[in-house]
Parts: sequence; structure tokens; C-alpha cells
Amino acid sequence: MKITGVALIVIFSFGLVGCNLNRASQAPLYLKPKDPLPAEALSELSYIGITQKIFVPKCISCHGDSGGVNLESYSEVVKNLWLIKKAVLIEKTMPKNDSLTTEELSYLSNWIEIGAPEQPANGEPPPVVEPPPMIE
Repeated sequence: MKITGVALIVIFSFGLVGCNLNRASQAPLYLKPKDPLPAEALSELSYIGITQKIFVPKCISCHGDSGGVNLESYSEVVKNLWLIKKAVLIEKTMPKNDSLTTEELSYLSNWIEIGAPEQPANGEPPPVVEPPPMIE
């Protein structure tokens, strides 16, 4: 009887440790932005703004209609939002051949945090940003 009780305690203990080890290896589901933006700046965040500031210059060349995650449409970005958050903000494995500035990381993390809106909350369209020149 004592052996069975000890065996159950050992098995139960390993089960708890196994659960915690598994959870520790997973990325957190919630990641608060390190640099929260002021309310006025938050109200200006939108898919179009994020696309112009981050996706086009840093991501679309690989993640247009290829690369596993398509960033060319709002519906595709929303569908892959967790993967984007994980790769860019948590694991920091993207973009592959470039890096995001502190400002770009702040904009992206804040945009995701407020629900990744397609349109800015202030109702005004974001300013048009010219794409960087193509290097030949």
C-alpha cells in the first residue's frame, strides 16, 4: 500500500512538472507593448498605416502572396495575427534580412494590442507614405 501511494505521488509530481515545462516553452499569449503610445497616436493606428510604415518596406517582398503568411490584405493579416505577433514581437525571428526600429516595434505592438483595427479610430485616413526607392 505504501509503495502505491509513493508511486502515485511521484507520478503526479512528474505530471505537474511536465505541464509547467511545456507551458514555459510556449510563447506568452499576451504581450503588452513596452512603449505604449499616447491616446492620440493610438487613435491613428490602422492596417493601412502599419502596411505603409512596416509591411511594405520590411515584409511584403517575402510575404506578399508567398512566404507562408500573406500581408497584402487586411483579412489575411488578421487571420495570421498570432503568427505575426509571435515571429516579430516574441521570438524576434522576423523580418529575416532586416530589423524593425524601436518605433516600428512600438507601432506594431500597440496596433495589435488595440485589436489591429483596419481603419483609424479617429476617422481620418493615415497620411500616404511614399515607398522607399527600389535598389537595382
